Amino acid sequence: MTADGGKLTSLAYRTDMIDETHRLLGRRGLGPSAVTGGRSEDIESGAVRTWRRLRIPDAQMAGIKSFVLENGGVSLGPAETRVGAVSSLDHIVINTPNPDRAVANYGARLGLRFALDRNAPQWNTRFLFFRVGDLTLEIIHRLDQENDPGEDDHIWGVTWAVADLEAAHDRLGKAGRDISEIRDGRKPGSRVFTIRDGTLGVPTLFIGHTAS
Repeated sequence: MTADGGKLTSLAYRTDMIDETHRLLGRRGLGPSAVTGGRSEDIESGAVRTWRRLRIPDAQMAGIKSFVLENGGVSLGPAETRVGAVSSLDHIVINTPNPDRAVANYGARLGLRFALDRNAPQWNTRFLFFRVGDLTLEIIHRLDQENDPGEDDHIWGVTWAVADLEAAHDRLGKAGRDISEIRDGRKPGSRVFTIRDGTLGVPTLFIGHTAS
């Protein structure tokens, strides 16, 4: 929670070599914090997870709280997989007033793979797509708005992947959630629906991908 209500404000990236990552990010001018350790325990199973992490100063990432973690123990997962449950985070959307800064931060400095840069006049938006693992980081720049390039970036929305979109839609509908009808997604071979409540004001989609 923030002073303005519920918002997404943080991203955490995983590495297998945090000491080397710390050295590299320092050389790229990101000024990472010292590496510290942490520990958590699952209250049901008792499984323990440990990690080491660093934080990049918010000012270096245009206001996005950014962490890098190295897992040191058990990766805790769901106790069971329900039909229609979320399987992963498909993509996250960041709104930026300064696309050149975003390209420098996420591509050159963090080293994420810069997959696509395109303008979409029908939506008055420039899209920058970065890939990290199985996640797409979608950075959008509104072409029809006045933008101060010195202002911060903001996490705008998330899309959750599900193996069975119809089952997820049915499950949430029966639970009384406010959801849209299923529709074709922008990405060829995808279908989506919107969930409008319980998201702390964060635009949220569920997506299913057709097997190719």
